[in-house]
Amino acid sequence: MAADWHYGEASYVKLYSTYDEGPAQWLGWLGVQAGNGADDYARHVGGAEDGAPPANAAQVRWVLDISKGDATDEKTYQEELAKRPRYLSSDGRMLNGDGQKGFYLYWTAGSPDTGYPITQTLWDDPSLFSISRISSIDPAGAAVSSYDNWYYLAYYKDGSEARILFKFESVASFAVGKHPSWIKDRNATIGDRNLTQIAIPGSHDSGSYEISRAAGDLTSRTQRVDVLAQLLAGARVLDLRTAQAKDGTWYMYHGSDWTDVRFDHVVEQLGTFLDEHPEEFVLVTLLVDNTPGVAGMADPYKAAWQLLFNRVHAHHKNYLDAGGQKIDIVNVTPNSLKKEGANLLVYGWGATTSWYFDINKLSGEFVRYSEKDSPELGPDEARIFVAPWESIPEGTNHYGRVADFQGVYLDWDVIIPSADDIYEKYGEYHRTGGLWNLQTNLPWKFMSWAVSPYVKHLAVTPGLVEYIRKGDIARPQVNIVNIDFVGDVLVNDAGTFDLVSEVIGLNDK
Repeated sequence: MAADWHYGEASYVKLYSTYDEGPAQWLGWLGVQAGNGADDYARHVGGAEDGAPPANAAQVRWVLDISKGDATDEKTYQEELAKRPRYLSSDGRMLNGDGQKGFYLYWTAGSPDTGYPITQTLWDDPSLFSISRISSIDPAGAAVSSYDNWYYLAYYKDGSEARILFKFESVASFAVGKHPSWIKDRNATIGDRNLTQIAIPGSHDSGSYEISRAAGDLTSRTQRVDVLAQLLAGARVLDLRTAQAKDGTWYMYHGSDWTDVRFDHVVEQLGTFLDEHPEEFVLVTLLVDNTPGVAGMADPYKAAWQLLFNRVHAHHKNYLDAGGQKIDIVNVTPNSLKKEGANLLVYGWGATTSWYFDINKLSGEFVRYSEKDSPELGPDEARIFVAPWESIPEGTNHYGRVADFQGVYLDWDVIIPSADDIYEKYGEYHRTGGLWNLQTNLPWKFMSWAVSPYVKHLAVTPGLVEYIRKGDIARPQVNIVNIDFVGDVLVNDAGTFDLVSEVIGLNDK
């Protein structure tokens, strides 16, 4: 069967050197070529470690054959994918070799399998990798090293050269941070609009940027940058899903895939953003262990909810007022939140409940669960009331002004969906007056061998941007737009497509 090549997310590569496994020393960026226009050696080029990549830094993508092969179900397919070689591509060329036995790293034209298969080995610092080619001509343990007074990089050491370590930084990570205060900046325009009348970029499966299963990059990765970077890029809705691992730690997950992202780290990043941007509201949906509704907020799941509210309760606008009456979402505006000193609304999946807990006023630490009139409140303690907002569980009919976070959702109604298919669903949706989602994310399923979430992002994002630019998707009919790969600005022959910026821009029209 012919190969079906999948090109992964674009990254820049930082290079470090290490002698005898000592400390990693900054070397430079992996380059497109040496810089003189005469050769294509994949050597290091200049640039600051903490700055933007230089113009001659290479944008690279991992390439993998994702054809069906002999697999008959998803399990065997994933097992087969894990065994297949991966190649490194840049600008349509493959990382190959040149010179005696292909000694030097060299970019060459050709299909992916004309390059060397590449393997990665984690270094002590988990963000760094040692890179080796799969080749019978290399000695055992060979890895990319310096050579010839650092002018070249070579596939193995020929003496006392330094080993080279690779750090992959997503291209998207250099595009984020462009909209850290877009709500505050538009206060004169949107300050008194209720939240249902504001076009709000959202992040789909916000915690799925470090998948713990290698093949999960194809099936479950939906973001490339962490939650704080997504918020700085303009996302104001976070879709958070967490479950507890055997060691008791809460991690993010997506479908059947775990991530390496700890929930408490996500919560801290959210809290940091809320602290530093008091006029930027954030909406959070939380699903615990795939158990929606009140059941997903009871023991043992309540610990995850409490972990969230321990950090951000001071920012939260409750769903119930002091008299126990539900707050109507159409009465919530950026200015009303600002007046109350709140900038966060937390939603469950389905019906929710409320509870009290006590904290130490000095440290802010959780002390105990309590009731409104519990007598044990000490002099250094304060009682906190939290009431998350309810939403309509996926797959149920929407009603009233309760948030509909499924909204416009194309769940494989067609085999290879497009922006046109999403737009058609958008035209059929009847909003009810509450918050609602226009879902641009498209699920991966075993029935399609060739289409990962990132490939779909590449396929649908330009078309959706064009619909917005033409006014076919406009603010009066837009609320939350859920986006994969927030901050990833796509550039192709037709132009530049930045979906987050386009959604934010709808509020100016």
